[in-house]
Amino acid sequence: MTREIFEIIKEEAKQGDAEAQYSLGFYYYHGQGVAQDHKEAVKWYAKAAEQGHVNAQYNLGDCYYNGRGVERDYKKAVKWWTAAAEQGHGGSQYYLADCYHDGKGVEMNYDESRKLFRTATRGGHQEAFEIRKKDAQNGEAWPQKTLGYCYEKGQGVAQDHKEAVKWYRLAAEQGDADAQYKLGKCYYYGIGVAKDYEKAVKWYTAAAAEQGDIWAKNMLLTIKLEAKHDFDLGECYYNGERVAQDYKKAVNCFRKAAEQGNANAQNYLGICYYLGKGVEKDYNEAVKWIGLAAQQGDAEAQENLNFFKNKVNHE
Repeated sequence: MTREIFEIIKEEAKQGDAEAQYSLGFYYYHGQGVAQDHKEAVKWYAKAAEQGHVNAQYNLGDCYYNGRGVERDYKKAVKWWTAAAEQGHGGSQYYLADCYHDGKGVEMNYDESRKLFRTATRGGHQEAFEIRKKDAQNGEAWPQKTLGYCYEKGQGVAQDHKEAVKWYRLAAEQGDADAQYKLGKCYYYGIGVAKDYEKAVKWYTAAAAEQGDIWAKNMLLTIKLEAKHDFDLGECYYNGERVAQDYKKAVNCFRKAAEQGNANAQNYLGICYYLGKGVEKDYNEAVKWIGLAAQQGDAEAQENLNFFKNKVNHE
């Protein structure tokens, strides 16, 4: 850019043209056609922002957030990002979501954070997605979780459930309760990964027990009720109560409930393996399942386990 063009833009900016003011701020900020001067950039961004220029509002918020050309002020960053976000600016919505998540410049509000992030990505703002992906790759749990959400819902990127599981797992392993819940859901329903009730229970339990996630608690209760139903049905097939006796169907029911952590089902599945009812005899599998039930404090399983051990010792 020539000096002559720069002076023309500067004169238009002085006369109050918002686009020229924004451009002048941009040139000063990046040192294009003029010596880099963040303070001067802030001055012109502010003039354009006050006239409603959305990109100036976004950049001014960035200056306040990072303390470039002005003293760092999270509240003012939130003010200008909010103004831009209300005009549909995806980058502002994304960064504003971070502010609500971390409680910077505004009271912490996870619901508002989720809402803003989803608005940014749902609007197809590629910028917001790319910013999120970069932060996730740097190892931050919240960006990893929300990137997983983008892939799960196909927001800002082609839907990819396997990729969603990958990012949920990274965040879950860092202790993010919402990511733990979402990963549990993926395992429970087989979304992007093979169904695995044990792993579903593992992650739901982590979210519920360690973080108090209400949705995880509800899912654990649902799983517990489903497991009890499966065990009860398996018991009917095993004993021939109200249905024709069918050991194979009994084993299928016991296995489903056992994988969800039902101690009674684990004990019965072990017995089926020991006796070879509905399944081929397998002493190791019998000990495995009865052992799991015994670890949960099931008295009958503990007795069975002791019986097996004593029998082996006598043999």
